[in-house]
Amino acid sequence: MSRIPKLILALTAVILLSLAAPVVNADTIIVGAGANANKYPFGLGPTSNTGQEYTAGGTYQQVYSSSAFPGPITITQIAFASSAEATDGPGIATYNFTIGLSSTAAAPGGLSSNFAANRGADFLSVFSGPLVATITANNQFDLLIDITPFTYDPSNGNLLLDVVINSPTQFTGGSNLFFRSGFVFAATRAGNPSSGGTATFVDDQSLITRFTTGQPAGAVPEPATIFLLGTGLTSVAAGIRKRRKSRELR
Repeated sequence: MSRIPKLILALTAVILLSLAAPVVNADTIIVGAGANANKYPFGLGPTSNTGQEYTAGGTYQQVYSSSAFPGPITITQIAFASSAEATDGPGIATYNFTIGLSSTAAAPGGLSSNFAANRGADFLSVFSGPLVATITANNQFDLLIDITPFTYDPSNGNLLLDVVINSPTQFTGGSNLFFRSGFVFAATRAGNPSSGGTATFVDDQSLITRFTTGQPAGAVPEPATIFLLGTGLTSVAAGIRKRRKSRELR
């Protein structure tokens, strides 16, 4: 085999490996405590215990202290953990909701009952539509929401999570679906289970939340990277041909 085909074969292998090998470049930040269980806004449960369930148009906001984040980050996934104690059992949860993120001047314990007033100027809708989650009912982060990457800088204020339910939750595991929650200084909430721009409750409860930042595992090189690899292969092969031709003319 001549040198050129061997080189092309080797460089092609490099490109294929770069496409197949996972890029593990993600970190996680967990905010909150999981000592309690709550159904708002992603769960289901007896109305007599925790109030009405979220219907179409219901809005939920949760604010996270900027001190919980080490510096500017790009959030790529948000996750919540189903409760083993309060959820009937494993099952499939079917959702349809819209999620937004922004920085906010509102602090934990200081959310306004006016939802619009809590949203910052950089508010971005990062997910909208249906989502199906496999619920383990085992205190695991199993409601995983991959989002449009959102860059958050703690120097701009606290972080606001904004959830609008587009259609009621459906769950095959039973009539009770609850998520781990608790009371911490770093996060509080406000919400209205039915439609409307004003919260019907503002309290110190919050869902424990896991933020995944950076490039998620399993990502493939960007098209520009693949183009550069291909260009490099072509350039090297052309250089070898040129040197071979020069030797033949001598």
